[in-house]
Amino acid sequence: MPSQSFFILHIHIYFHYLLTCSFLSIYQFIIYLLIYLEIYLCLFIIYLSQCIHYKSISVCSLSVYLSLFIIYLSLFIYLIISTYLSISVHIYLIYLSLFILYVFIQVCSLSISVCFCSYYIYYLSLFIIYPIHSLSIYLIKSIHYDISLFICLSIYLSIYLSIYLSIPIHLLPFFPNQQRKSLCPFLLDTDLSLTARIIKNTKLKKTETQEKNTLPTKETIKQEKEA
Repeated sequence: MPSQSFFILHIHIYFHYLLTCSFLSIYQFIIYLLIYLEIYLCLFIIYLSQCIHYKSISVCSLSVYLSLFIIYLSLFIYLIISTYLSISVHIYLIYLSLFILYVFIQVCSLSISVCFCSYYIYYLSLFIIYPIHSLSIYLIKSIHYDISLFICLSIYLSIYLSIYLSIPIHLLPFFPNQQRKSLCPFLLDTDLSLTARIIKNTKLKKTETQEKNTLPTKETIKQEKEA
């Protein structure tokens, strides 16, 4: 099931958090600050997704913009600390290029999730996330692992949200009840029943119009009598 795979992915990201945070010494306060920001970001995205009823493009774009803001904030904090601690400035240029790479990955993940918008995007997302994980391991081993943690975790978060919230609400009533809960556990039952009612009403209207078209008119009855 996709929900189980993403639950395992959540645990994987959480342990990635803990392992990388345990190796940090100087920049621990920045890590904790960004952890709190990421938590508030998740809560804000969930609130938005419940308010606007899973409009996929707007929620995905908001998650991308918010995660980009967090990355920009982390780079700005790192620049201040690097100038304060007399660290070489070329590291900031490396992270700026990584930030551009991050924007490219964000746009690609958003376009993929909006284009496909289907049940199989969960399985496709695993092929996107594992190369990013290998990139994060390379960044942690090669460059300073504190900012690479910020970049990779925000990539995880934005890709997860852009894929997870890209299911259009008009596709949900066609799934069984258990699959609805696994696809969108944050979606309320009232929203599902409301969308199911809307689809039923549209189907009833279509059947009524078809029945009206199939009913014999007065002209056809006269022609049959004359024949």
